[in-house]
Amino acid sequence: GGEGWAVVSRFTAAAIGSFSDADFAKQVCDKMSEDHRLNGDERADSNKGGFPGMPVASAAVQHAAGARYSLPGNFSGAAFNMDNLQTFKAVAHSGGFKACEHLWPVLTTAIKATSDREQQCLAAEMIAGLVRGSIGWEGEYATSLRDKVSPLLAEALQGASPESLPYWMDCLRHIAIQKDPRRLSWIVTTVASLSSDDSQGSPAQLRALKLFKALAIEFGWRGTVLFTACAPTMRRLMAGESKSVREEAARCLCILSRATQPLPR
Repeated sequence: GGEGWAVVSRFTAAAIGSFSDADFAKQVCDKMSEDHRLNGDERADSNKGGFPGMPVASAAVQHAAGARYSLPGNFSGAAFNMDNLQTFKAVAHSGGFKACEHLWPVLTTAIKATSDREQQCLAAEMIAGLVRGSIGWEGEYATSLRDKVSPLLAEALQGASPESLPYWMDCLRHIAIQKDPRRLSWIVTTVASLSSDDSQGSPAQLRALKLFKALAIEFGWRGTVLFTACAPTMRRLMAGESKSVREEAARCLCILSRATQPLPR
């Protein structure tokens, strides 16, 4: 009823309002990063007093949500935390651009920590959540968030190490799932700009192809704008000197072919 929604609204306002405190926002993000470092220890598969620990309970909730909402499988396994993504999505969705103000310094620091896998995973979760939460924004609010996130995402994708790359692939997949690619054209442009010249070596080319693949999987037949933007790079890398790059390009081509083949009559 109305009273119940009023309680929820007050709770949401209080929770989102907490992020107006810069120290609180940093502490929350630091704890999330710390949890990544603890991922896989004995707490993750143990019971406490006959009840499942939080990692186990969280996994059960995520499995149920995945069955209900067709969430994509993660390239990084259990490392990419959907709870964290949903937290940042809720902050953006309910609090607007102002509620994200104190997250930018934390996000910038995490992205620049290219050798810290836990920080990279946190950064990927933050960007995925903030973009998903802002999908419905219009006008100056949408532009403001895009202007903030776009250079950070470009820096993160260009500097992703082989160890952290699966987190950024997961980030792109969770942003793109069930969304119109035309509303994400700035992300398509960012991915298409990777490995856009022959001066980059095989690691950069492989990274570009894997990130393209992550978006292509979720866009499917709707990904014409992505395929068109990346086609020149795909053709060039298919004839490259590196065997691993040619194989990855072939995998991307298979995904593209399945997505664009005409439906049976």
